[in-house]
Amino acid sequence: MKLFFIGCLFLLFFGSCDKSSKPVQQEYITIGGLFPLTGEFCNEGIRALSGLQLARQVINENGGVLGKPIDIIILDDKNDVQHAVEQYKILKAKGVVAIVGSSFPEVTQALAKETQKDGMPFVAPTAINPTKAKVLAEFAHNKLGAKTALIIGDYQRDSITILFEESFKNIGGSIIGRDNYSSYGDFETILAKYKINQPDIIFCQTHYIAAAKLVETAHKMGFDKSKFIGTYAWEGILGFLREYSVIDRIYYATPFTLDEMDSIVKDFSQRFFINYNQMPLSTSALSYSAIQVLVDAIESSESTEPENIIAAMKINMPEIVAKHNPQAVYIMQIKNNLYSLYEKIDL
Repeated sequence: MKLFFIGCLFLLFFGSCDKSSKPVQQEYITIGGLFPLTGEFCNEGIRALSGLQLARQVINENGGVLGKPIDIIILDDKNDVQHAVEQYKILKAKGVVAIVGSSFPEVTQALAKETQKDGMPFVAPTAINPTKAKVLAEFAHNKLGAKTALIIGDYQRDSITILFEESFKNIGGSIIGRDNYSSYGDFETILAKYKINQPDIIFCQTHYIAAAKLVETAHKMGFDKSKFIGTYAWEGILGFLREYSVIDRIYYATPFTLDEMDSIVKDFSQRFFINYNQMPLSTSALSYSAIQVLVDAIESSESTEPENIIAAMKINMPEIVAKHNPQAVYIMQIKNNLYSLYEKIDL
């Protein structure tokens, strides 16, 4: 079959294989998916679901895998660690050959730990390459002219935030403050400390709902010069932003953009639009590609045994990334109420 890959980064987890976890022979080759399909972050999970469903359709239209159609069982992890682990055990009992998930770091890390312990192939499509934080810092300093930055986080400082801070300081920038928030209401208290000496940029490694609250709070408090920078997790902010006058000061990095319409992206985007009557965002492209990575490993190993899939991913993934991932960061901005490419930066 012909495979289609979207340029992006995946995080793969490998572990010693537990022989008891081998899937039973069945009519379908079944992959498990875990994403938040209910609750506050269901939009993110539904976008992932759309990508998974399209991948299944495309693969089966092209003959399936090893002569069998694939099936993808998607369960709701509720963005809750304990529930996600319980749902993973259900998928494992159903004989899935691999797991794809999830949308946010804590659940993804918990799934990585469980699958690695069991020797279950696992692809984390939304994992962010921390080195891209360095590119964001350089973009803020060199292209936006930022000299000062305020860093806001929602949990203990992660590798992306740390690298952004270090990189920004190394190129001459100054960090005027670091603050964590536990609820959206904290933004006003945090920002009040910097109202007189406003930062050139506010960097926040968080999700799109919190990002929208942060941006709107800053705007209402008179932060009319600060620009806002985030990672691809900010994609989706448009649906939660009500203060449109601040849109042109929002920038974020993403692994996928419709503006880069090469043949691979064009084919995927056309298929997505035909199926869902809308254009895809990164989450859909990433989950779609995660299935293709697994399919490539199954086909190249000619096996659905976990240890063989893992071995194939170890061998094949560098070639796939080199061929299909241009090793670029797409800096996005919102124009005319659309997510638009501001600049492509090659790594």
